Amino acid sequence: QVQPLGFLALRAGVEARYEGAPILAGVRDPLGSGFLGSLTAGLLLSPTPDVVLDLGATIPVLDRRVDAVSAPLFSAAVAVDLG
Repeated sequence: QVQPLGFLALRAGVEARYEGAPILAGVRDPLGSGFLGSLTAGLLLSPTPDVVLDLGATIPVLDRRVDAVSAPLFSAAVAVDLG
């Protein structure tokens, strides 16, 4: 994470996960199982000391799952300090 200004921060990272094959009704189902690697990026804004806005994206770059399709994931969150 880099914070060039007091109210602005940028973050970047790598996310990886392995999904094992589930067992459905006693039968192993490999669909959707395997490895997924993604790049993540985000922008954090704090317009006031008590409010943080987090905008993010996760972009799949390495998908080794069985019969699964990945798409970018975008997120937005607001955190408010009520204390």
